Amino acid sequence: MVKTIEAVKEFFNDEKGKYIIYGAVGIAATGIIAYLAYKYNSKSTDNEHLPRPEIDDEAPKSPAIVAQDHKNRGNKYFKGQNYEKALECYSKALDICPEENGNDRATFHQNRAACFEKMGVHERVVEECTMSIKYNQRYIKALKRRAVSYENLSELVNALEDITAVCILEEFKQPQSYEICDRILKAHARKLASEKYKLRVPKLPSNHFINSYFVSFRFNIFEVEGQDGDSPFLKACNDFANKSYGCIIKYCTDEINRNSEYHIPAHLARGTFYLLSGDSKSAMDDLNYVIENPLSTNAHKANAYIKRGSLKVQQWNSEDSKSDFDEAVKIDSSLVDPFHHRGQLFLIMDNIPRALEDFEKCNQLDSEFEHSFIQMCYAKYRQCSTSQDFVGAEKALTNFKHCLERFPNCSDGYALYAQAMAEQGKVTESLESFDKAISLDPLNASNYVHKGVLVDNVKNDRDAAIKLLQKAISVDDRCDFAYEMLGTIEVQRLNYDEAIRSFNAAIEIAKFEMELAHLFSLREAAASYKSVKEKYGITMNLERMKMI
Repeated sequence: MVKTIEAVKEFFNDEKGKYIIYGAVGIAATGIIAYLAYKYNSKSTDNEHLPRPEIDDEAPKSPAIVAQDHKNRGNKYFKGQNYEKALECYSKALDICPEENGNDRATFHQNRAACFEKMGVHERVVEECTMSIKYNQRYIKALKRRAVSYENLSELVNALEDITAVCILEEFKQPQSYEICDRILKAHARKLASEKYKLRVPKLPSNHFINSYFVSFRFNIFEVEGQDGDSPFLKACNDFANKSYGCIIKYCTDEINRNSEYHIPAHLARGTFYLLSGDSKSAMDDLNYVIENPLSTNAHKANAYIKRGSLKVQQWNSEDSKSDFDEAVKIDSSLVDPFHHRGQLFLIMDNIPRALEDFEKCNQLDSEFEHSFIQMCYAKYRQCSTSQDFVGAEKALTNFKHCLERFPNCSDGYALYAQAMAEQGKVTESLESFDKAISLDPLNASNYVHKGVLVDNVKNDRDAAIKLLQKAISVDDRCDFAYEMLGTIEVQRLNYDEAIRSFNAAIEIAKFEMELAHLFSLREAAASYKSVKEKYGITMNLERMKMI
């Protein structure tokens, strides 16, 4: 529009233009007026007595158009990296732009923010973007720019709120915005997790969780020979056999203070229960003692390496953790546990071929270790499924079913088979397998949770899913997984307050900093959704996009 006005102006000022414009008046008048105009503007003084035609001056530009002129000049300066001059032009545009032209004013403030961003003055970026958003609350460019500046100012809550609004407005379809959101959310969650973990009081999980943990090992650290009736460690062994775990750390500490023949297994047992209670530092100290002590047996050292490796996984150190599992394997290649637990690590890391190698080695060493055999069946299925070998996947599932016939009382086996069936879209078979797992182990809260997730995702029956999650909590009120899934479903229902309450409950019982960071990320995401809804009236369209 501005270029058109400039062109017309030049046209009017040009002599040729005058002839043409005047020519539009009429055929008879055209010749006379054009002639008079020409004679009047010539250097000849012969016709100076003739009157000059009256021409109206160009109408003055409106303030809105003048503001656009300033903005366009500012854009040229901006492209030339002269940000101070660009700022001056954008400021002039704001000075003259009418207040009622909200979208224009939003643009000019946003342009000023871009200049301050280039100059590294993030406080001013925030100010200008805030003014821009005042005029246009759904201005994606201003929201995104303010989010990044808030991030640079370490104001992560504000940054997360802004970038969440952007992602919702874009329906999570723009990878760059989603990456910024993920980056800010993770940084914010890790900071909260670090602060929370320092104040966390270690607490043992449920007895069922402890039982399940020790079942995953072939080597039992509490099986010792001894006749010393006064030995605190033997008391710990007796309590362990009776599934009474509350005094084990105390008994092990008493044994260590005696510096008796049981001090190494006492360190290993105490370190294990520190690990289970989430006291990472104390666990690491005990495990290091066993690993470094020349009197430790190969079985004790391998067991300590495995547990230290799993602890490192919880500390975002998966590569270093793998070296611990490798060391456990090197100590004694006849031990089953190192291969089994390293195989699980590979499975988590999606290194299916290496996981299969380890599980097959376990089967060679101990064909009756049902947990490793079942993991091997599941890994074979995963290998075929991920490579889209559908025939191989069906064959693997058939073998998996035969495995369950061999180990008919293994609840974990039915739970894994149920997950595989769900992935294949065989919902009925999956639900039946979860029911079988629950009947075999009714105190295992995880099975209720997995079934609840399936009911929600596949059958879209959220009420039934919530009942299953609540059942899981009634079975084990320290199952953070159940609270996490309950919160996730409430987010999908847009019940943000309920979701935040559930995530908070999970946070209070999480054992490791890594788990806390994950849960804080869920809670803070829900809090941001709530804030964006209240502040801008923006709500996620769950019919058109996938949830977290």
